[in-house]
Amino acid sequence: MGFKRSRVQIPAARFFKTAPQHVNPRSAIDARSLAMDRLIAERLRNDPAVLAKARAVLHKWLGSCDASVRPALEEWRAILEGPLSGVLATLEGENEESTRLRQSSPFCGILTPAERMAILMSHWRKQRTSQPIPLPLEHLTENTEHAV
Repeated sequence: MGFKRSRVQIPAARFFKTAPQHVNPRSAIDARSLAMDRLIAERLRNDPAVLAKARAVLHKWLGSCDASVRPALEEWRAILEGPLSGVLATLEGENEESTRLRQSSPFCGILTPAERMAILMSHWRKQRTSQPIPLPLEHLTENTEHAV
């Protein structure tokens, strides 16, 4: 599988390699999620409508979720109904509770694909011990087709 742009086939592995063995994959995922939530928190400080979007997503999820997921979503409901400072503390927190709640965050869809990709690539580069020359992101446009 790779990204296809005109006649050039770019292997997906060039962008998404597994982490080196000395890196804990869970901690790498948690670090990326924290970076994304910090950007979301910044956006929330500037645009209160972000909170309304998260509440709408949560409402939708609560209407169709599995019973095993409901407790975490109910925790999010209490957080989103509380003061903004509590929401920001959860988004930016580095404690176990914030890390756990990040796995079921209703703030999906707040960041643009470009913002998400920038964070993913930044963390990917940090994990690499030797870096190849990365392909600039502007070469991957909305017209990019995914090869099978």
